[in-house]
Amino acid sequence: MKSIALFASLMAAGAAVASSVSSTATFGVLKVSSDKAQTIISVPWVAAGSGNDVMVKDFVKTTGMTDGDQLYLYNTTGVNAGKFTGWVLDNDAWVAAKVVSDENPSTVDTPADFASTQVVRDENATIAQGSALIIVRQNTNADIYLYGQYRNASSVSYTINRAAGRTTLFAPVNTSGAALALNDSHIAWNNAVVGDQIKLQGTVIPLVYTYTAMDNGNKWARKLSNGEYDTNGAIRAGQGAWYITNVAGSDVTVTYTP
Repeated sequence: MKSIALFASLMAAGAAVASSVSSTATFGVLKVSSDKAQTIISVPWVAAGSGNDVMVKDFVKTTGMTDGDQLYLYNTTGVNAGKFTGWVLDNDAWVAAKVVSDENPSTVDTPADFASTQVVRDENATIAQGSALIIVRQNTNADIYLYGQYRNASSVSYTINRAAGRTTLFAPVNTSGAALALNDSHIAWNNAVVGDQIKLQGTVIPLVYTYTAMDNGNKWARKLSNGEYDTNGAIRAGQGAWYITNVAGSDVTVTYTP
């Protein structure tokens, strides 16, 4: 299967737009609107009923989806670290991918870990609140609906493994419908190190922001051709990003407090 080749253009995909309805007592639905075939989607919910990590196959509703659409979970720990777990929509249900990719994406604009990527099977794999998934669709006119049980975002932190050069797909728990600026005072990047990078989806090319020592403290910044720095990078609601560590050390803990 050549599905992984699709990630060549993933980071250049346009913004996902999200709106949400939530209840502090019960359930939440997040609608993500994207006109791109490939979209990084956030995981703001836990499993309905149990409050545990949500099963991937239950998280993305099949409404508006087409048989053959795909979901990819990027694994950062365990025996499958550096690989994707995949699902394909079949008869209106997400089923575990049945094939392994032989695609070598090392020549495309994606994180270095992709060079050894394979798609593995795990029918009942779960994903934690604050993580992110990749969805590949045929019908880009339909909205994406995510479902689970609401949990107060202020109680949630997401840990990024700090091995040298480690790449992690993540998403702050943000269902406000507004983009979250990387340098917003409501988001804490504990143990972030100068030189770490965040890669955001852009309208044409990926936008890479580096944790940079500046006169007014460390900030996520992108150096422009005129020598100035852009510090306005933001993760759009309903969307995630790649975090790329610079050196080994203590894990990075990302916490968003509304």
